[in-house]
Parts: sequence; structure tokens; C-alpha cells
Amino acid sequence: MAESTLRGIISFFDKLGIYDVVLPFLLIFSIMFAILEKSKILGTVTINNVTYTKKNLNAMVAFCIAFVVVASTQVVAILNEALAHIALLLVIVVSFLLLLGAFFKSDEEVYLEKGAWRTWFMIAMLIGTIL
Repeated sequence: MAESTLRGIISFFDKLGIYDVVLPFLLIFSIMFAILEKSKILGTVTINNVTYTKKNLNAMVAFCIAFVVVASTQVVAILNEALAHIALLLVIVVSFLLLLGAFFKSDEEVYLEKGAWRTWFMIAMLIGTIL
């Protein structure tokens, strides 16, 4: 089978370590930085009567946590496997919601937040993520 340009680029990125080092680092850094910013756990600073989070401190803590996670190859392997399952689950959920939307008129409201089906859907999502 002939090698395509895109497959060659993906293979090059794999050999370079993008998937095993860079992408997990960026993911963990982004998630940790967002959690630290939202929770304001490391404090805030007030400048001109406006309260800001300590972004530099939050960034350094998130950076260190991301490095510690990436340093462990076992954690990265588990993370890569889990992300593959979660991505597949997201594709299934979006497909389900598109299919659900096909059965309703454009002017008809769909209440997805109410009812017992929401609880069952969240349980099914949890089971799908674990499996």
C-alpha cells in the first residue's frame, strides 16, 4: 500500500514523541491550570480594585504537575488509552444527539435536562468510559 503524506507526517510525529510527551503534557497542563484558575486555591491579588488570580503561580504549579505526570511512562500509557476510549465515546454521544435531533421539529423544544433519562444517560456514559 502506498504511503500517503498525512500518514508519513503522523508517523514522523509518533517517532518524535509528540503523542507520548507533548500532547499529554499540554492536556495535563491545561486541565490543571484551568482548575487552579477557577478554584483560586493559590490566592488572588488586587490591582486597582480589581481582583485577579495569581496566574504566574498557577502556571508554574500546573507546569510542574504536568512534568511529573509526563515523567511517568505508565501514567502516560494509561492516559493515552483512556483518551482513546473517551474520544470514541464522544463520537457516539454526538451521533446519538444528532439522531435524537432528527426526530424533533425545528420549532419544538427538547427538554434533555429533565426526567429520569438524564440519570440513565450519565450512568451509561460512566460505564462506557470505564469499559
